Amino acid sequence: MEQNQLPRPSQKIYDELQIVKNSNNDDRYLEIMNNYNWAVELYEVNGKYGIKNWDGTILLPPAFDDFRMMTSGLYELGDKMVVIIDEKEGVVKMDGENWLWLLKPEFDFITYPSSIIAVKKENFWGIINLMTGEYMVKPELDEVFLHGGGFPFVNGIGIFKKGNKYGVINDYGGITEIIFDEISLDYEGLLSVRKDDLWGWVNENGQFELDEELATWGWEI
Repeated sequence: MEQNQLPRPSQKIYDELQIVKNSNNDDRYLEIMNNYNWAVELYEVNGKYGIKNWDGTILLPPAFDDFRMMTSGLYELGDKMVVIIDEKEGVVKMDGENWLWLLKPEFDFITYPSSIIAVKKENFWGIINLMTGEYMVKPELDEVFLHGGGFPFVNGIGIFKKGNKYGVINDYGGITEIIFDEISLDYEGLLSVRKDDLWGWVNENGQFELDEELATWGWEI
């Protein structure tokens, strides 16, 4: 059944969702998420759009041209949202009329907002720690590999490229230099990397390592 054909949840169902979420009851959590329509609603005033959540609470006022969001996701006050104004993208913290800019709208593309995001500006990519608002890699990359249209990580690992060299980042904030010639993409176990003619791994300091016993970077499976 399509998301918009599902019933809207009641406050009682929402309260249960919070309880099972905090109790790590994954089966019941997924059951509740999959059987109700949690999608946000866009509303328009004078050609600008805002967002209301499942119970009608205003998450953002009508001040934006568009948004990048996961259509079936559950959004709440305090969550982050990619917003679009005059064809430029930024990130806000949703708090109704009192929303807060985390990144001003000056980018051509921003990945779905988590603690670490990739941004595109004037044909180059950068990586930003959204918790601090600071660049981890300035906009000088040729590519950040994306998944599902807007996710820079898969199984906890992200890959970026400058020229013919690759770098790696994990979703905990660890990052390597752009020194690798090839990355193994089997998405399980330890992350394998090639530097020059040698295959090796990445140690806890984000450095190339030939000793597998010192390897710590792996795909989270």
